[in-house]
Amino acid sequence: MVKKIVISVIIAAAIAVAGYFLLRSPNEEQIIIARLNRLAASVSKKSGEGPVAMAIKHQTIAGLIDGQCTVHIKEAMLIGNFTPEEFAAQMTRSRTMFKSLNGQVDCCEVQLDADGSRATIAFAIRITAELKSGKRFDEVRDLQAKVSKVDGKWLFTSFEIRQVLEK
Repeated sequence: MVKKIVISVIIAAAIAVAGYFLLRSPNEEQIIIARLNRLAASVSKKSGEGPVAMAIKHQTIAGLIDGQCTVHIKEAMLIGNFTPEEFAAQMTRSRTMFKSLNGQVDCCEVQLDADGSRATIAFAIRITAELKSGKRFDEVRDLQAKVSKVDGKWLFTSFEIRQVLEK
């Protein structure tokens, strides 16, 4: 009898703990990291990707960018201020040079401002790609991005490269 009660209590506790982790809402840092991963996935390109997928990714990228986004990434010849549509167009044009392109976000650290409406993200991104010419490369870049909360959504306001990391 006691054994059944102990087993029932353990099962109830396990269900309660699982429910807590499944039902709790994500915190702001998790939401920001998810937005960054969504942007990386939208910039990525699979071999043989068609125009419909490209158009959907173009729209997704534009939806993640604030009204003015400052970019300072010399290596990609991407320097200046861009509207969401201009930024998406730059990413779409860049993607056309590749047969395949994958950006994997790693080592992500989010610093929220005191008022909770802005944040800075320091992260590494591993870029694995194959150019249409057949040349392949695998590189890591250390980047910093800034986001602002606009109408309840985190939007990217700037990107800059911090340093090139060697393998």
